Amino acid sequence: MLPLRSLLSVTRLLAGFLSPRSRSGQSWSDALSLVQTGACAAVSLDCFDTLLARGIPDHEQLVLAETAGMEAGYSALQARDNLRVAHQRAKHLSGGDQEPTAASIWVQYCIISGLSEQVATQLCAHELKLLEMTSIASADALNLVAAIESRRLPWIVCSDTRLSASVLSGLLRGKGFAIAPESIFSSSDHRKSKFRGGLHSIAYQHVVETLGRDIPPSAILHVGDNFFADNCSAASFGMRSVNVPAASLQPGQAADTDAINAYLELVRRDLALDNR
Repeated sequence: MLPLRSLLSVTRLLAGFLSPRSRSGQSWSDALSLVQTGACAAVSLDCFDTLLARGIPDHEQLVLAETAGMEAGYSALQARDNLRVAHQRAKHLSGGDQEPTAASIWVQYCIISGLSEQVATQLCAHELKLLEMTSIASADALNLVAAIESRRLPWIVCSDTRLSASVLSGLLRGKGFAIAPESIFSSSDHRKSKFRGGLHSIAYQHVVETLGRDIPPSAILHVGDNFFADNCSAASFGMRSVNVPAASLQPGQAADTDAINAYLELVRRDLALDNR
């Protein structure tokens, strides 16, 4: 039997799925049309796989977990399992209702793997560096944001992520999205998630304060790739939502694998020194 909290989440997502607001569109052109025709007063955007495409097939945390695990004598499979358990422990310690912070995950990973506390700090920095190296701005997202700004509409980022708003702001600015930390809503910062609905509510209040007037949630357009967290959840809160395909690399775009491998080799050397 599902716990009450999970049952309520499923019920809310089902209501969102059934809402006509969840069928505002399924493409970037749909989102662009809603912005250009003045069908919304503000826009909320997901971050990863919406604004940013990932340039490596494996998750950055998995790559780093395997690299660090090698220094502790673990196989790649064992290192991945340690990361899975670390994520579960960090989530439990944070209250169990949202994405834990990157720092808390790496601390638990190092405890499980027998690595020093200093390594956890290093892994946080390495994870951000890998994200900077491997993530690429979606051309569709850049085009949409340009249209949003040309109409002088407020826009925010709403993301279920282990990264803080300040970290996301720096990352996004480096990819061409000029957004301040105050306009970014991270689940690990607010201890609320899009999936469970709380983060959309916090973001909505920020938009109302920014505009200086009350608007209904239906005046906000949310755009993201995740059908449940972005489409159904936003619609259940009353927002219009467009479920776009996950951002991917376009022909001619590619992460610099040589640079990534060279960086991972530096990571191995740093971890070997730090863990002596």
